[in-house]
Amino acid sequence: VLCYIWEVKDKPTYTPQEVADHLRVTKRTVYNWISEGHLEADKSPDKPMRIRKEALNSIFEHNDG
Repeated sequence: VLCYIWEVKDKPTYTPQEVADHLRVTKRTVYNWISEGHLEADKSPDKPMRIRKEALNSIFEHNDG
């Protein structure tokens, strides 16, 4: 059972690298989660990709049980 609450910096969004560093996975893994639909990210052609704190918490809630 995977239960985890994102409690790092008090920020509303994170970069894929910040997520990877905190979860001790590669940035490629984070991008794979996004492309496979496991993790929601805000993508814009003129801005860097950002991942909302709520999206991080929700992926762990969906994996619980």
